Amino acid sequence: MNLAALESRLDNWARAQRSGGSGGASIASAEGMYRRPGVLYRDETRVLHIVDHTDALIVNSAWQRLLRLDQDVLKYHYVRRASPMVILRQLGLLRTPPKLHDAHVRAWLRAKRVFLQRYKLSHDDTFDYAIWHARNAIAEQLGKIEANL
Repeated sequence: MNLAALESRLDNWARAQRSGGSGGASIASAEGMYRRPGVLYRDETRVLHIVDHTDALIVNSAWQRLLRLDQDVLKYHYVRRASPMVILRQLGLLRTPPKLHDAHVRAWLRAKRVFLQRYKLSHDDTFDYAIWHARNAIAEQLGKIEANL
C-alpha cells in the first residue's frame, strides 16, 4: 500500500473518530471539540470531507490489533492532531534512548527488533521512527484484513 493511500485512509479514520458516530447518545459541547490550529495541533483545511464509515471500521479493526505504543502514536498524530513534541512527551519517548523501564516501550522495541545504539538521535528522528513503524504496522494489518475479505 502506498503512503498517499494509507494517509487518506488514516485521515478518514481520524475524522470518523472525531465525529463520534454515537448517534447522539452522548452530546458534548462544541467548545470542547474546538482545536486551535497552530502550535499544538496540525493545521487543517476548511474543506468538508465526507467520512467513509465502512473504511473507517476496517482501519479501526486493524488499529485494534496493533501494539499499544503504535496505537497511541497513530491516535495522537491523526485523531488528536498533536505536534511531534507533544506526542513524544506523552508517550515517554522524549529522552534518547526512550525510558527503558517502561514495559510497553521495551515490548514495542523488542517486537520491532530495535537495538538502541549509543549515538544521540534528535527528537525529529525519534518521532519519524515512531510514526514510520506505526504506519508500517497498520499497513500490514490492513493487508491481512483485506486478504480475508
